[in-house]
Amino acid sequence: MSVNCQLMINATITQQTAESNAV
Repeated sequence: MSVNCQLMINATITQQTAESNAV
């Protein structure tokens, strides 16, 4: 359960990083 939560958080950080790089 903690692993699934960590994956969701990691995916969110990855998406935010991609958006920041796009800008």
